[in-house]
Amino acid sequence: MAFNVFCGISLDNTKLYQSSLDLTRQLRSFVEMSSSLNTTKTLSDVLTGILNNAQDVIHANRASIFLYDIENAELSMFTTIGEGEEFGTVFAQEAIEKRTICNFSSEEVTLKLHVNAIKDTEDTLGEGSARRSDGLSRVTSVLGEGLSPFESNKSLQGAKANSKPNIVNFPLLTSDSRLLGVMELSCSWRIMPEDIKLLDCFAVFASVSLERSELQEIAKMGATEANMRHLINDEERKVSDIIPEKLKLEEDKIIIVNSINFDAPMFDGKGHFKVIFQIFHEFKLLEIFKITNEKFFRFITEISETYNKVPYHNWRHAVDVTQFINYELHITKLYEKLTNQELLGLLVASICHDANHDGFTNVYNEKAETPLGILFKNQSVMETHHCSVAISIISKEETNLFYTLDSDDYKAMWTMIIRLILSTDMAKHFNFLKETNELLDDHPLNLEDPSERFIAMDLILKCADISNVSRPFEMANKWCDVLCEEFFRQGDLETTHGMEYTSPLNDRAHLDKPKSQIGFYTFVCLPLYQTASRALPPLQANVDQVQSNLETWKAAMESK
Repeated sequence: MAFNVFCGISLDNTKLYQSSLDLTRQLRSFVEMSSSLNTTKTLSDVLTGILNNAQDVIHANRASIFLYDIENAELSMFTTIGEGEEFGTVFAQEAIEKRTICNFSSEEVTLKLHVNAIKDTEDTLGEGSARRSDGLSRVTSVLGEGLSPFESNKSLQGAKANSKPNIVNFPLLTSDSRLLGVMELSCSWRIMPEDIKLLDCFAVFASVSLERSELQEIAKMGATEANMRHLINDEERKVSDIIPEKLKLEEDKIIIVNSINFDAPMFDGKGHFKVIFQIFHEFKLLEIFKITNEKFFRFITEISETYNKVPYHNWRHAVDVTQFINYELHITKLYEKLTNQELLGLLVASICHDANHDGFTNVYNEKAETPLGILFKNQSVMETHHCSVAISIISKEETNLFYTLDSDDYKAMWTMIIRLILSTDMAKHFNFLKETNELLDDHPLNLEDPSERFIAMDLILKCADISNVSRPFEMANKWCDVLCEEFFRQGDLETTHGMEYTSPLNDRAHLDKPKSQIGFYTFVCLPLYQTASRALPPLQANVDQVQSNLETWKAAMESK
């Protein structure tokens, strides 16, 4: 009996001793990783060290880190150590989609690979969906019987001997939960829950290292330079005649950019830069004016950063307006009549036309006596401010798109851009329409006359500025909600300051959406688009859509 007790105590002591050794080894790993974060090692060295320590914990065959490109929703291998089978991003992708730890047993790995193989084979052979369904059903039924899919197929009997590893994936997240990548480990035995908890700590170290590297890069080079390094290589920076590979749009999206069906929110992020690059390259403006990709990228970055995070008058709106001008230039073929300088000026004006908009109207800025309202009193408050912001950016050497122009052309360019931006002030709207219609009553628009070409540019910029009303109704309605939210935001502030509403549209509690849109379409939008179509007949297509949307609003009003 005493011997049994002694043996039991010895076994317990052995376990405790082994546990203490494991804990010591784990603590040593954490100390090493903590120290590595404070050294001047490269990111690759730090992550490799983390993978080595993680690999030791479960004696993994392979340990890898994948980086996630959030703009393109793509994973790519950054570094890997060890040996064994590689399965690409098959399992790491699931950790990205679920944003949580994904632990696959050997059987689950086998199933997932087999299901993917069936899909890939049928896609290659062009099999129908019914055949694919049969294949997946077969796999599912086999698993229900407790067998691997390979065991159900005599031609694959030998595959059982080559059992797949167990795989665990950890999503790597920033402090604000942005996805950075995935840490993946594979081993030949089951990965225990206590091991996963420990490995999760290593994943945190990897996340911190990646985020710290990003911040160091930004601090060292500036955010613009850091972003450019990821999107434009050294050769692409210096040229003007090609779009950088990572800023190219797919063919199907180019078609959308040239159409009325463009939906700006679908291109958010890097997609907006791609749209702007595509439009300028479409008309060869960078090549003609010797604007390098680097200079243009810096310009887009700086001007986009001036746009505030307001509901409507933001960078998304600027891209939306620029795209609509591109669409109008194509359907009217106006680009064939405009000079290259006019074309450049029009598109730059569209990009800059609401720069640093605060989300409040001119009337509010004047009545509330905001700094801008005081500075530009009795002027087009916001439009004048947009011009000054554009001037401050384009006047800098690294973002000067007009550096090749001589003195006279430079002056003419700025005169045109300033006039175009100032013309978007709605206070000038009705007088502009009156004068333009009087000219059109006298004669058709003469595009050989520079002053009348300016009228054409003015018209399409003003149409583009309210282009939402001429897009398909679903888009028009969505944009209406966004604009209403900006009006409500102003109305809330007016109420807080004890002011009367500067517009009934600002009253969050009592807005009649269909009624307000009927008035806006009838008195503002339709007359503008009808005038534009008189000057440029192909724009009648936009008039038809505005009228169609107006009828939809009227029907909504009647059904209330």
